[in-house]
Amino acid sequence: ISPISDGIALALSAYCGGNPISYLLSTVSGFANSTAYELFFRLGIPFDVQSFTSEECEAIEREIHRFATAYHNDLFAPCSDGKDFYLFPYTYNGQSYTSHPNFNCAVDELCSEKDRLTRLKTHGKRIATAIKSAETKAERLIKNGYLKLEECKNADQYRLYGDILTCNLGKVKKGATKALLFDYENGQEISIPLDGKLSPVENAQAFYKKYAKQKRTIEFVKVQLEEQKELLEYIRSIKTAFELAEQVGEFEEIERELEQNGFLKPLNKGKKRKKINLFPLPYTRLTDIPPIGEKTTCKMTILPSRLPQVPTCGFT
Repeated sequence: ISPISDGIALALSAYCGGNPISYLLSTVSGFANSTAYELFFRLGIPFDVQSFTSEECEAIEREIHRFATAYHNDLFAPCSDGKDFYLFPYTYNGQSYTSHPNFNCAVDELCSEKDRLTRLKTHGKRIATAIKSAETKAERLIKNGYLKLEECKNADQYRLYGDILTCNLGKVKKGATKALLFDYENGQEISIPLDGKLSPVENAQAFYKKYAKQKRTIEFVKVQLEEQKELLEYIRSIKTAFELAEQVGEFEEIERELEQNGFLKPLNKGKKRKKINLFPLPYTRLTDIPPIGEKTTCKMTILPSRLPQVPTCGFT
């Protein structure tokens, strides 16, 4: 039934139990579920009523007529709640609304808010991905740095092996894979692993090279660790600012900062596509058509392009 027809009360009088909201929606066209709840709330009819009195049927019909013509009566009070816009505020659910001078303003407000949320979502997803990637990379580099330091913790042991070998070159046989020599610094004998393919002098030099390489690695890794720790702290400060941001301008500022520091690739805004010339090929036109019976040939010069190659043509 149309919401502006006069047969609504009669149709509602046939209701004999069940869900009154569903019955109303199936009886009257153009009604939303929330509007039906609002109608019952304004008339003081329970949401689970099992029958309508004749007075209630008539009151419901009058209120439906009033709702349907709200744009032209005192009920009209355009508003929005950030998700949708309404001809008048609904009071049954205690929802707060923003009032507007006219319906167009309500629509504009809602569309602007949805556009803002869409832009926030677009910026937010891109920024969140960049921050997560940068944070994960910094954490990984810090972890790898500590693992590298752990690998190099025995650098001084290689120097000690080199010193002991240098002091006991005459006691080490060539081709030996280990040597049991006395350590004067610690006052005890230690077993030194050797490369049987190298001489005692070459083994000592190999230990010194390992020591020097690991000492350089330790110095380099320590510097890198400090830089990565500072970088991680900076990234986490950006992450905090991102989590607190609420306006598009704040997201755009964070986005620019990430781009300037290389964490985010700039979008190719305003980049013009190269115009493609559909006819870039130089060619030789046949200017003089020979008399019938005479044979001549016209050759066309084709340069490489996106167009298909044209074969040499002959005319008779």
